[in-house]
Amino acid sequence: MTSRQQVIDELARRLGMSEEAVENFLRTLVTIVAPLVPEVPPYFERYFEARIGSLQREIEHLREEIDRRFEGVDGRIEELRGEMNRRFGMVDTRIEELRSEMDKRFGMVDTRIEELRGEMDKRFGELRSDLRGWFTQFERRFILLERWLFVLLIPLLIALLAAVFKILVSS
Repeated sequence: MTSRQQVIDELARRLGMSEEAVENFLRTLVTIVAPLVPEVPPYFERYFEARIGSLQREIEHLREEIDRRFEGVDGRIEELRGEMNRRFGMVDTRIEELRSEMDKRFGMVDTRIEELRGEMDKRFGELRSDLRGWFTQFERRFILLERWLFVLLIPLLIALLAAVFKILVSS
């Protein structure tokens, strides 16, 4: 499509006319205006074509500039994505290290608790054994004391009762 065709298309669109009607209108306009200014149609056409060409070059330059900038933005986004992934990887690694350290320490705590539980069970067992021994000794001593008391108190009571009975009988 030539720049002239683009102008005709744009006029047809804006005026709501067909391209043929726009072309006929422009020819009629040139025919009427041409005697007044003989240089107008070619000058106008050259100016318009030059202006359209200039605008097309500017648009193409802007497209290239936009493409270049978007490539820069895409590159920066990829750099940021890479940096973000690297940092998330570092965070994941650190979390795994902390989890491993935490598991290790909880394992140590569990081991220590089990050791303390075993030591406590051992000491309670020793205490039970000691208490049984003490109670057994206490029971033996109590039985011995009871026997001694019986051995000593019964003759003493008999002697006391005999003395009381003698006193009562003699009175």
